[in-house]
Amino acid sequence: MSHIVTFNEKLKDLVDKAKGYDNLKNYKKSIKAWIEISEFCLQFTKNPKMDITYKNMLVKKIRNIINHVKSLKLKMQQKEQRIIELEEDKISTLINDLPETPTSDPETLDSSVDNGTIKDDIISSDQKVKSVQESKNIPNGFKQIKPKKYDFKTIIPKNKTKPTVNSEKESQKKENKLKKPTRSCPFCGGEIVIDEKICSHCGTPLSNG
Repeated sequence: MSHIVTFNEKLKDLVDKAKGYDNLKNYKKSIKAWIEISEFCLQFTKNPKMDITYKNMLVKKIRNIINHVKSLKLKMQQKEQRIIELEEDKISTLINDLPETPTSDPETLDSSVDNGTIKDDIISSDQKVKSVQESKNIPNGFKQIKPKKYDFKTIIPKNKTKPTVNSEKESQKKENKLKKPTRSCPFCGGEIVIDEKICSHCGTPLSNG
C-alpha cells in the first residue's frame, strides 16, 4: 500500500502543475505536463501486484488525459490561427493607411539662383544659326583669317650617342691647348691674357715685360 500512497502524492503534484498551465492558457507547457502524467500512470500500471480495479481506474484516467491533450492542441491551433489573422489585419490596416504615391515629383528651383539671369544665358538654336551666318557675311576689303594648325610632334635627333670617356678627355685637352696663359693686370688686378696690349677691364695700356 505504501507504493500506492507515494504514487498518489506524486500524481497530485503533477496534476496541479498541469492544471496551473491550463488556467494560464499556456497550451504548449500544459500539453507537455499532461503527457508526462500519462506516461507516469502507464508505467505504474505495469506493476503485476497492482489491484485490477485500481489498474482499470488508471487506464480510464489515461484515456481522459489523452482526450484533454487533443482538445488543448485544438485550442493551441485556434490561438495560433487567431494570432496570424490579427497580424494580417494589422498589415492590411497599414496598407490602407499609406498615403497615395505621387505620380510625378515637382521640380524644385534653387532659390540661390537668380531667375532673371537664366533667361539671358539661354541661347536658342535660331540665334546660334544667325550668329554663324553673320560671321560669314564679311565686308569687302576684309579677309577672314583662319587659325593656323600646328602639328606638335616630338623631334628625336638621329644618331645621337652618348659621349664616351675618351672623347671627353680629348675635348678637355683641346680646350687646354686653345686656352692661353693669363696674368693679373698691375693696375686693376683683373685676369688678362699674358700678351694682351690693353687691359680688357680697366683699359690701361700694358707692356709685355
